[in-house]
Amino acid sequence: MGIEPREFVRDPLRDAKASIRGYVYQIDVSILRWLTLGEGEILELECGEDIDIIQDEIAKGRSRILEQIKVGGTKLTLNSPGPKASLVNFRKHLLANPTQRLAFRYVTTAEITAERPSRFSDGAAGIVVWQELQNQSIPGDILAVRLSGIRQILGTAVKPPDIRAVRFGTVRAKVRLFNTASKVLPCGLG
Repeated sequence: MGIEPREFVRDPLRDAKASIRGYVYQIDVSILRWLTLGEGEILELECGEDIDIIQDEIAKGRSRILEQIKVGGTKLTLNSPGPKASLVNFRKHLLANPTQRLAFRYVTTAEITAERPSRFSDGAAGIVVWQELQNQSIPGDILAVRLSGIRQILGTAVKPPDIRAVRFGTVRAKVRLFNTASKVLPCGLG
């Protein structure tokens, strides 16, 4: 007669699967960035963000792309806590490094979806519109409408739980200032 094994009752709050999945994805993206580094580019891990790519260009000087890497288990909107917190953190980098050319990239496995209700008549997702603004691929006749939608999403957004209210308020104030005459697109927040 042997002892019957009992089912172990585990504590789901102690489960590290999501964290490990995130580390593995970050390592995978880090290796990809390392393998695709261009001439004059340097890779730094866990410096400004999860991954930094430093580019030395003779004509333009040095620039840095800061990448935040996230494994997404849910659908993602511009109003989700992760992107909002990343905007605040990017603004902190801009303020701490005023003489450097910085860019920010949010890399995720999450599915991008539109806010509910969508702030755009065509039902576009805020993140997609943000990308269009960065790529300067929005026709001039609808640029003001697109910027207005971004202002509505972020200007009325609720503060992410891990961000100080004063920092989030500053980013919301900057978002309200975006306009069609501005050379500062949403990725700038300067």
